[in-house]
Order: sequence, then C-alpha cells, then structure tokens
Amino acid sequence: MKKEHSAETLIEFPCHYQFKVVGAGGVQFRNAVVAAVERSLPVSADAVKVKPSKTGSYQSVSVVVTVHNYDQLKSIYADLRLVDGVQMLL
Repeated sequence: MKKEHSAETLIEFPCHYQFKVVGAGGVQFRNAVVAAVERSLPVSADAVKVKPSKTGSYQSVSVVVTVHNYDQLKSIYADLRLVDGVQMLL
C-alpha cells in the first residue's frame, strides 16, 4: 500500500531552514527579503548570505532560520512572494 506524504509531514520541526530568493540587485531587495522573514522570526546578521550575478543586476539572497512549525514556513513563503522584484523562490 502506498503511503501518502505531504510537505507538512516530511519536515520535522523545529528545524533549520534556508530560504533562497532570487531577484533584483541592490541592498533594497536584500533588506526587503530579510524584513519579510523577520515578520515571522528574528534574523541574525550572520544568517544572511548574498551572491550577486556577474553583472550585478540580479542577486541570490539566502536566509537561514529555525522554523518551529509548518504554519510559520507557509507564512514566510507568503511574505516572500510579496517582495517587489522577486524572480524565484527556493
């Protein structure tokens, strides 16, 4: 018999989770991504990594936080979708 799995049951909480957001270059985008995550959880400075594209027109912003439940995870993704300039969420 095949076992059904949902995203909610595949992740054990609490856990460290990395949100990776690709979007517009510049400090404003980075700050908006961090602010979106901080609506749900505190973010330390060393939890944020930024990697610019070759031309600098895009960047990847990674934020690692400890997520305590599935609702927090969903809430952060919902807030990240609202950030202006987002091209991709991982």
